[in-house]
Amino acid sequence: MTIKCKAVHINKLVIRMAIIGGIIILLLILTLLKDWDSMNIFTASVAILAPMLVYVFYLNRFELVFLGIENDQVHLSFVNNSIFKRKDIKATINEISVEQNDSKLLIFQDKKLQAILRKEAVDSSDWNRVIQIFAKRSI
Repeated sequence: MTIKCKAVHINKLVIRMAIIGGIIILLLILTLLKDWDSMNIFTASVAILAPMLVYVFYLNRFELVFLGIENDQVHLSFVNNSIFKRKDIKATINEISVEQNDSKLLIFQDKKLQAILRKEAVDSSDWNRVIQIFAKRSI
């Protein structure tokens, strides 16, 4: 069984970053940067948005794009392959433990967080199947 996850978490984070960054830049332009030319305003905008974008990718480092479960093997593939590169994880189901937390499933290997599967990122039928498979693997 292979489940494709939607990148809903990064979409929300990027939208928030754009809104917050846009408000900060607009306030700076209206208050402090009135006398600056457009190139300096652009540079200041990039200087504000770049760290925010890195932070968005950092927050998204555990998000899954694919979850594969075949027999007793689990394959985790991650969304974030640009800045915080995550290698795919292949493990047996006995090496994996999970913790269900509100609307997300935290996946651990050797008591270390490896992945987050969000309920809104998968279909409800896929979510129920994953919960059934991992029900015996809770921490």
